[in-house]
Amino acid sequence: MLKKTHIDKIYFILCLVVYAIASFFIMPSIDNQAGLGTNDIANYEFLAMIVSLPYILFGIKSIINHNNKLLCSYIVFFVWSFVISLLTLDGISELLFSIYPIAPLLVSYLYFLKNPSDRIINSLFIVTFIAVSVQYFHIYYVANQYNTANIGVSYFPLLVLPFIFLNKSKLIKLAALLLTTFIIITSGKRGGLLALVLGIAVYLYCRMHLIDSKREKISFIVITCIAILSVVIVLSLNLHDMDFSSNMFDRITNIANDKGSGRLFIWQKVISDIGDSDVLSFLFGHGYRSVAIDYGPNLVPAHNDFLEVFYDFGLIGLIMYIFIWILLIKKALYLYRTKNEYTPTFCFMLSLYFIFSMISIVLYYFWITYILLMIGLVTGREKLNICKQQTEL
Repeated sequence: MLKKTHIDKIYFILCLVVYAIASFFIMPSIDNQAGLGTNDIANYEFLAMIVSLPYILFGIKSIINHNNKLLCSYIVFFVWSFVISLLTLDGISELLFSIYPIAPLLVSYLYFLKNPSDRIINSLFIVTFIAVSVQYFHIYYVANQYNTANIGVSYFPLLVLPFIFLNKSKLIKLAALLLTTFIIITSGKRGGLLALVLGIAVYLYCRMHLIDSKREKISFIVITCIAILSVVIVLSLNLHDMDFSSNMFDRITNIANDKGSGRLFIWQKVISDIGDSDVLSFLFGHGYRSVAIDYGPNLVPAHNDFLEVFYDFGLIGLIMYIFIWILLIKKALYLYRTKNEYTPTFCFMLSLYFIFSMISIVLYYFWITYILLMIGLVTGREKLNICKQQTEL
């Protein structure tokens, strides 16, 4: 007879498998400029939502009882976005995805509240990383045929990378880092490269902070330098005289001319339109993804989560989202101060989250799944450790 812990693990694995499958098949739809659009994003989001439903139905009460401000704040924010979407008569798919992010957050928190991250779970994230990387290269091949300049789905492997860093194998970490770096450079995404460099720097700094022995610190520095040198050598050998590398470097040198791919113009326009909004729209917003809808026909988002939230969900939604970020930063500082074992990976993911929130959109793409899985994982393990300490006392 299966024990409850085994049932929990099987069900959590099922959820992770569904998230991985959904990511794999949603990726071509995100980069539909490459001729791969399937318009099936809502179907896979619905599948991910349904498989997570038990966690949503029974998990919210547990989180409220645990008095977890961060998770409760996320739930309130996503419920608010759902209500605004409902009031502005958005489509079914918009309504679904406005509330969907609660699912991976609760799934991860409730599982890791009782269970550690074991070899099977870590292996599943490795499989997910390989799957989204393979899908990326397929999209990259097709995108080249359509002369697509850059490929946004490179963010999927990048956002799965922090989970790979939970693995103890240094070789697996290095291989994943090499592959991710290669993917980001070939994608031509300048924001992705910035996020990767900053994220790795934060990870190494936090990892160093956890080491107490001077000898271990010296060893860590030497291994890190060798790893960085290996990355540089491998990439220089592979990228030399190749067209895909020149795309990234051309885009970096051209950033002043293209104003960040037009972001400066978009930000100015969104800020101006927020200021011109009536009182109700200013307070409650214009509705889910309204920047993309109002600025069509290319469905261009605000390329900034804070501006997007302000325009779509009003000043009330923006205050909620800023409060969430305050809690995230406080959690990172607490983990750093207490030398929690998850500090490096959490801060790595938080760095990626911050960069993408400032120069891209996190809230409206399926890759938010992996950010919330990490937040749920760390919050769950932290709560478990606190409960253990109280029990011992």
